[in-house]
Amino acid sequence: MFCRLFFLILFLSPLKLLSQKVSVIDFAQFQTIMNKNQNDTLYLYNFWATWCAPCVKELPIFEALKNQKFNTPVQVYFVSLDFKKSYKKQLIPFLKNKNLQWPVYLLAEPNANSWIDKINKDWSGAIPATLMIHSNKNSFYEQAFEGEELNKTIETFLKP
Repeated sequence: MFCRLFFLILFLSPLKLLSQKVSVIDFAQFQTIMNKNQNDTLYLYNFWATWCAPCVKELPIFEALKNQKFNTPVQVYFVSLDFKKSYKKQLIPFLKNKNLQWPVYLLAEPNANSWIDKINKDWSGAIPATLMIHSNKNSFYEQAFEGEELNKTIETFLKP
């Protein structure tokens, strides 16, 4: 019995690690991802960091979107603004602990001033921040979402 349990744990452990994959990208790669994702899906790009308390607090609200039904499919991308040097020591353990299911990107672009206004010209650079894109429409939110606020914002955004 112990032997079976040991092999089961040994077999399932790598699966949990695979769900925590993080892609380290630069801004040009991020733009490619955003441009590729232009279809009937609502895309939410949540900019956050492990050291940002409001960011961490809202992560479960974005995770809960996996179980929500809207008039269109929803895809969330967590875009971490953590420092690349703390990737292995801070970000990876954090993600394993939180078990986030949406894709995670580490935006390793040292000069934020070179790309922030390309996301939104009014973005001060504060996080959390979320970019919503659907078809030819987009909206930017420089705020933390609480409770049902994200769902209501999505429903309003999706109205014709």
